[in-house]
Amino acid sequence: MMDDLKHALGELGLAPKETEVYLAMLELGPASVQDIGKRAGVNRSTTYVMLEGLKKHGLISTSEKGKKILFIGEAPERLQQIIADQYRKIRQKDHVLEQALPQLMAIYKTSKEKPRVRFFDGANALHDIRREFAESSRGGEECDEIFSVDEHLIETVKITAEDRRKTVYKGKGRTVACIKPGFTMPYVQAPNTQRRILDYGKFPFIGDMGLKGSQAYLISLKATTSGIIIEHEEIVQFLHVLFDIAWSVAKPWEEPEDWGPENYLPKD
Repeated sequence: MMDDLKHALGELGLAPKETEVYLAMLELGPASVQDIGKRAGVNRSTTYVMLEGLKKHGLISTSEKGKKILFIGEAPERLQQIIADQYRKIRQKDHVLEQALPQLMAIYKTSKEKPRVRFFDGANALHDIRREFAESSRGGEECDEIFSVDEHLIETVKITAEDRRKTVYKGKGRTVACIKPGFTMPYVQAPNTQRRILDYGKFPFIGDMGLKGSQAYLISLKATTSGIIIEHEEIVQFLHVLFDIAWSVAKPWEEPEDWGPENYLPKD
């Protein structure tokens, strides 16, 4: 029964030790800090802190007996005032929110119309961005990618070769590669991916772009590797159109017989 009572006082906003001190005061009547702390099982300094908290709740009063100050627990009916105060504060907060909500919604609407852009820098940028896309596509969302295969890509993927060998991309998607003469398609385990290649002589470029839903990543591989992830429906939709154009002019790519982990990178 006492545990239920303590739980009820806790639900009203009293801390556990405040509850112990308040119950001790109800039992003792007017009492000193020392006696209250002893009955509550709380040390003297902590008892003072709990009394301050109970004072804010309006649950204690004081009286003097000679040079001593005695503390008295207010009648339990005072607990109803705690509830009334909580209702009042909630109504105040509700009024404040009602006044601020139109402005907050205007800011929210504006922010949704702006692209969200995240930046990645350093040698692992390519790996970090591609891994995020691979992990977030496990639910079945398709991911399209267009990238160049050249010395810049090879130098970048050498850094994370071990990790990429172990990674299996299980999502569906399409890949367009623009392969520079003298280079071969790097191996990656992606059994559900369709692949095509662009004529490097007609469409030379350096970099990597991936598209998934309303997200896109763009990576620069030349010099310092850096990239961005963009989240914006209209911008990514436009990039999807550009990818579809590239896909339409690209030629199907046939996987070589010896294409596998052992030929992950071109021989030096």
